[in-house]
Amino acid sequence: MLFCSEFWHPEAVWSVPTMMKRMTTMTPTRTPAPDRDLDPAPDLVQESPTADDLDLELRTLLRPEPEAEEYWWRAKNTDGEVPLERLDDLRDVIAGIDGGIRPWITAEGRTTDRCVQALGDGELFSIECRNREFTMRIIARRSGGKAERIRLSGGAGKVAPWMLADEAFSLDEAFGVLLEFLQRGRLDLSAFALRPIRFHWARL
Repeated sequence: MLFCSEFWHPEAVWSVPTMMKRMTTMTPTRTPAPDRDLDPAPDLVQESPTADDLDLELRTLLRPEPEAEEYWWRAKNTDGEVPLERLDDLRDVIAGIDGGIRPWITAEGRTTDRCVQALGDGELFSIECRNREFTMRIIARRSGGKAERIRLSGGAGKVAPWMLADEAFSLDEAFGVLLEFLQRGRLDLSAFALRPIRFHWARL
């Protein structure tokens, strides 16, 4: 005899066929699956943008582009500041240093406050830079040894009698270093060092 707690009655015992028939006619109770389209997961719910959100987005789209930086340069023999129309022209400006009537030049950005200077005899140049973080400094190569003095003559020698060998740059070297600093404010301090200036020649 087979017994099941669901079919047990204290006054009646059913036969197996009766029990099987009764089991096949029972309808199981099922819990309906939730309607996922009507009950989205919390992380899928998107809030409608508020008026402040729309205003911020509009102001972002209408934000004017920053104005292009303006650069200028001057030298001992120029009448005040001269606009530097293109930064690539800085090479020609440095090349104009002849050690005589033009022993130095200085160039600067009006809003970035980055400034560069070069002094030389037409072949070798000493270069300097400054920004809002530090005052004017001489740029030197990291040589690791004691550098010898290079004496300057002519007009350059009158404002700066000498420079160290690791402070001497060719025209293309000077242009590359000064352009990178003037335009982007970058100076590779693993390759170059900043030293205090010795001669305030750009003020003469």
